Amino acid sequence: MGKVTYISNAGMLVEMGDKKILIDSLCDSTVPIYKATPDEIKGKIIGGVSPFDGIDLMLFTHHHSDHFEPKSTVEFINCQPSVVLVSTGETIRRLIAQDPSLDKNRLVVLDLQVGEVKAFEINDIRIQVISMVHDGKDYQDVENFAYLLEVNGKRILHVGDAKPMAENYGHLNLIEQSIDLLLVPFPYVGIPSGQLVIANQIKPKKIAAIHLPYKEKDRFNWIEGTKKSFGRVREQFVETVFLEEVGDSIIF
Repeated sequence: MGKVTYISNAGMLVEMGDKKILIDSLCDSTVPIYKATPDEIKGKIIGGVSPFDGIDLMLFTHHHSDHFEPKSTVEFINCQPSVVLVSTGETIRRLIAQDPSLDKNRLVVLDLQVGEVKAFEINDIRIQVISMVHDGKDYQDVENFAYLLEVNGKRILHVGDAKPMAENYGHLNLIEQSIDLLLVPFPYVGIPSGQLVIANQIKPKKIAAIHLPYKEKDRFNWIEGTKKSFGRVREQFVETVFLEEVGDSIIF
């Protein structure tokens, strides 16, 4: 059995077997519509307070402020000496700029070409890191990692801000890997291109839609529009949960 708990914009606590993994969990978004990590939760993560005790691995998909914040991440690393952190070169560069004395042996930086996959294991967690094109024409040069994690036969995929297009997924044979839970930005379940990627190239058992704006700041009505669009395909689609409230969790 696995469990994910929603922390922030795209931030998750993943529990699989006896392993705990944080993904994009410490952020301080400069884009007001997206959720920063609440101060109370940030303090618990840094201090290793339950359920954030015994973290085995910390991952960041990329360096944007709605996914990553260097100051609190450095505090976490210094307070939790057994945790290994994996991310992009730019993310690691910003961490070291924040604190040049960080233990580099605990920072795993990967230099991948778009489409490249790197597989390895940390603390008995099998990891596939996949470099994917970031969504949005202004962010095509931003290095974005997706993470496919496996523990005790359970598999979860977090795609960061990967563009919902076939070119990001066609070479990965994800259907054969039988993804138990897919974590994706909300457009994946609300627009046809995202729905097709999920149906034709991933086929997970369950989906959690994340990266939703604050309801009170959703002036473009993205939440309502996405749910309305998803509602038209719900009966034929993968079971999907919208994670909107910090603290919500899913069992998979």
